Amino acid sequence: MADRKMIPREWVRVTPSPIHGQGLFAVQPIPFAHEIEYTGCLIPASQVNGSRYLFNVNKSLVIDGPVPDNLAGYINHSCRPNCMPSGRGKKVFIMTVRDIRVGEELTYHYGDGYFNSLIRPTGCQCNGCRDPRPEVNVAEEGLYVTMPSGVMIGVKWSHDQREQLKSWFSDPNLLSGG
Repeated sequence: MADRKMIPREWVRVTPSPIHGQGLFAVQPIPFAHEIEYTGCLIPASQVNGSRYLFNVNKSLVIDGPVPDNLAGYINHSCRPNCMPSGRGKKVFIMTVRDIRVGEELTYHYGDGYFNSLIRPTGCQCNGCRDPRPEVNVAEEGLYVTMPSGVMIGVKWSHDQREQLKSWFSDPNLLSGG
C-alpha cells in the first residue's frame, strides 16, 4: 500500500522502560496512524521454539522477531496502549492510535492469552495499572479517553471544530496532549 505512513528509525530510541526491560520511545512527535513493522522470520506455529518475541500472524504462522533487529520487538505491553497491531497478509504492523509525544513510550495490548498467562501472575507494570486514572489525549483528529480497563472512547472533530477549540484556549499545549 503506497499510502502507508511508516515510523522512521530516527523518530524512536530504545531505552530502559518503567514497564519492562527496554522500551521504544519517541524522540520526536509521531502522528496518529503511523506504523512500524514487526519483522523477523516467518515460521509455522507448530515449530515455535520458546522465543520471547513471537507474534501470531494467523493460526498456523508466527513471526519470530528477536531484538535488536526487530525494532518493534521493543514495544512493551500496556493495558492503556497508544498503538495497536494490524495484520496484512503475512506481515504485522504496530500502528499509533493517537499522536505520540516526545519521550512517550510506544505500547500495545499483547492480548488476553499472553496477558493472563505471563503478565497477570507477576503483576502488570504498565502506566494504566500503576496509575488507575483515565488517560485523556487530545490529538489532531479528536479527543480520546482511555479508561483503566483499557477501553478507549473517542470523539472525532472536523478541522473547523479544532480551530474553534484552539481559539478558546490561550495555551496551545492544552490541545497538544501535553
